[in-house]
Parts: sequence; C-alpha cells; structure tokens
Amino acid sequence: MAYPFTRRRFLQAAGVGLSLPFFSQLLTACQMVAPGSSAPLSEITWSRGDDLRTQDPQLIGGRMEGEINRCIYDQLFDVAPDGSQIPWLGLEWSSNPEGTVWTAKMHEGATFHDGSPVTAEDVKFTYDRLLANPDFQHSTAFNDLLGSVDAPDAATVIFNCLKPAPLFNLLMGEHILSKKAADEYGENFWEQAIGSGPFRHLEYVKGEYWLGEVFEEYWKRDIVKVQRLRYRPISEEATRVAALRSGEVDIIANVSGELAEELAQDENIAIYRRPSLDHLYLLTQNQRPPFDNPDARWAVNYAIDREALVKNIVKAGQVVGGHIPQGTVGYDPSLEPVPYDPDEARRLLDKAGVAPGTRIEMKAHPFWFAKGKEVMEYVAGALQEIGFEVDLQFLEPGAYTDARRSGSYHLALQQGGKANNPCNQYKIFYVNDTYGSGFGPQHPEFQQLIEQVCVEVDPVAADEQYKAIQKQIYDEAVEIQLYRQENIWAVRQRITGYEAYSPDTTRPWNGVGVSG
Repeated sequence: MAYPFTRRRFLQAAGVGLSLPFFSQLLTACQMVAPGSSAPLSEITWSRGDDLRTQDPQLIGGRMEGEINRCIYDQLFDVAPDGSQIPWLGLEWSSNPEGTVWTAKMHEGATFHDGSPVTAEDVKFTYDRLLANPDFQHSTAFNDLLGSVDAPDAATVIFNCLKPAPLFNLLMGEHILSKKAADEYGENFWEQAIGSGPFRHLEYVKGEYWLGEVFEEYWKRDIVKVQRLRYRPISEEATRVAALRSGEVDIIANVSGELAEELAQDENIAIYRRPSLDHLYLLTQNQRPPFDNPDARWAVNYAIDREALVKNIVKAGQVVGGHIPQGTVGYDPSLEPVPYDPDEARRLLDKAGVAPGTRIEMKAHPFWFAKGKEVMEYVAGALQEIGFEVDLQFLEPGAYTDARRSGSYHLALQQGGKANNPCNQYKIFYVNDTYGSGFGPQHPEFQQLIEQVCVEVDPVAADEQYKAIQKQIYDEAVEIQLYRQENIWAVRQRITGYEAYSPDTTRPWNGVGVSG
C-alpha cells in the first residue's frame, strides 16, 4: 500500500520533525561512554550553513535532507567521488532496447534497522509512494514517466515506463524505505526513520543538531569507522570556522577560496577541493515586468563582472557561458561567458523602456553557498549601478522556497545541477514551472523539446537536443549564469579517509574515521 500525502502530514513534515524534550537530550549526552566500557564513543561532527526542513526522505530534494537521509537509508545505486554511478543495494541494471522496461538485480542479505530484510518489495513500495504523491519534489522525475514497479522475486525489481526513458538508471538513487515500517506505523512511518543505511537515527533537535549511531549489522560494516555522527547547522561562516578551529566540529563544507587559503595555514586543518558539476545562477521572473522583456534580462547579464566574482569574492570556481559542464551530454563550448559591459546594460534597459529607479526584488537563501551573502550583495550593487533600485531579501529556507514557488521575485539565486541527465532539472523548472519563472509555459515549443529529449534513446540526437535547449536558455537570458562552483571542505587533521565529492555532498559515513 502507498500512502498519499495529506495536509496534516505536510505540517508534521515541515515542522520540528523528530525533536525530543530536554530530558532526552541530556540522556543522550550522558551516553557518550559506551555501555560496559570506559572508552568514549568515537564521533565525527560536520557542519554547513543550512538545517533540515523535513526528515521525510521523499518530500524535499534539499542538500541537507539528502546528506542526512543517506546516512540512514541505502539506495539501489550511489555515486562515486567523481559523480559516476556505482552499485549499492543494486548489483546491476539492464533495459529493453526501447528503454521502457528497466530491471535491477539486488544484493541479498541487507537488513533494515529493525532487523527485517531489504527486498524488492521495499523498492517497489518506495517508488509506489512517489507515484502516489506527485507533489513530492522527489516525484518530479517520475511523473508521467514511470507507470508501475514489479517485484517478481526478492532480488529483482522491474520498472515499467510509460515511454522511453534512456537514462532511467540515473533515477535509481532513491532512498529505499521499509514497507514493513509503513504497514506498522501508518502514513507517518518516516518519523521512525527505519532505514537500511550505515547509521541509525537517534535524535534531531531543530536548529541544533542531528545525531546518529552506527548500525552494527550494516551489510557493509567495514566502511563505517566511527560509532556516531553528528550534524550541526551553523549559518554564520565565522561561527562555523571558530567551531572548526576549536575542535567542536571536524568538517565544514561550503568553504570559500579565501577562507581555504587562510585555514590551510593552520597545522590542525586540511583543505579538500574538487571542481563541482553544479553552477550558480539568477533565475529570472519572466511573467513580471521588467524581466518579461529579454532586453532587460540581457541588461542584467552585461551588468555582472563574473571575473570579479570568482577572483575577488568567492576566490574559487570558474566563469562559464553555458550551464552544462564539460565532459557531459549537451556541453556546448560555443556558448561563451557574457562579458562585463555596464554601458551595454544601460543601453538595453533604455531600449526595453525600463526607467531609472525601477524597483526589483532579488531573493536568496545565502547560507547554502560559499560567500553567498557577499555574492548577492555584489550583484545587487552592480544592478544599482545600471539604474535599478534593488530590494535584496535574504530569506530562511522555507520562506525562500515558498517565494520561488509562488513566483514572488524578479531574480532568485539558484543552484543548478545539469550534468549527465539535465532532463529532470529542465522538467522541474520549465515544464512543471515549479519555481515560477514562467518561461516554460510561455514557450510550449520549448517544453515540447524538453519532453522530446527526455525520451530520446539515440545519444547523438540527445546531445544535439540538449544543446538546443541550453542555447535557447542562453539566448533568452532565462538563467543569468554567475559561475561554476568549486566544492571546498576544511577538515581537522584527526579525520582519516576523507574524500571530496564532485556532487556537493559530505559523506562522513563512508570510510571516514578518527585517529588517536
């Protein structure tokens, strides 16, 4: 049985989550010594600037939701540090020539935290729940694509697609949920956080921490090197750095290039860097003046000195023209970075009939990104220089998501991940118009091109179609590219086995330990 999502469940999911009262917190603190032993429990603490919005593994596709849920839940297929796909609960996948039927063979012997086996029925339940709840963010990729899921035996899953899905294997990364837990606990079963991943959920206190302990019966127990993991959301960069220097936290993510250079001088800290597959950009609101006019959008493009952003503010990353990264399907080297030309920006505003002093709203949640606040303050200043009055608003994650969904912005800071399979992001932003830019609904032929490439089985044809989609976004200045990101972490030297990932994710559960 799949459980649809009710209003009551949404309020529960978006609220405090699994917070426990003070007594429970105190009890957890007192249990830092293993029972029957005088040795303290080994623990790694990592930090970013953002907190969880929900612990439902399927409701929101956010960064921290994904990082923490990956500690609790396993997937059929995972990603390697370079972003390539690797087997996990799934051993192999195959498809028919048309790409409409996909079969995954599973590892046998894995168990959930309650001791029940992980089987194909749990995978079927996981994807059936997405089909039953099309408004979940994780459901977007499967709506109008996945028809049904079969589990002919305990180790075989068959995905039946409604149309060709040439890269469906890349969609086999959902966190696998326990059908038994859902049968026992009902529609809010996710509150129990019963997964099959390397760590059990212990406690979550909103705004303070998430805490997990090792699952001793984990089927890949040798990769887990510590007994506890703790995540702390610390929004201010200076506070995160102070916590790292003092040893309160072991790993911080979203480090700027400037801060990396400074922290590298500390003998107790190591810096890990890896080029990202993601890009930062401004999403334009195409349904509200002035950015319903492409000349006004191009004025914003010319107003931003991207070299200054990368070299002087973030001190990391790469200036790019197109949004699809090199080495992946759809990359187009002919799309060059837009040059800094404020005079051309002013000319285009005049051509578009935009009067000096026109007020625009620019919204962001800056703590998701290194130097995000400074980047947006620079952009706001650049737009004021060409004549706009900029109302720059820094919002909390929930309010920021609501503002984007309602289209209540002129420009919104956005992170994009369009490597390997851009189809899903294109559908979210331009077919479903999830974040309200309005460009897709205004251009049905553009939406049709997206729908076409999502079912294209010829890789050469798909590459050309992705290039055409990317070029239209570039030519219409729907996305104002800022820069391709670089992922940087600062890690205390006591941490062993740390690896930097091209996907912007911290994975302290996978081979990471502590010395001494």
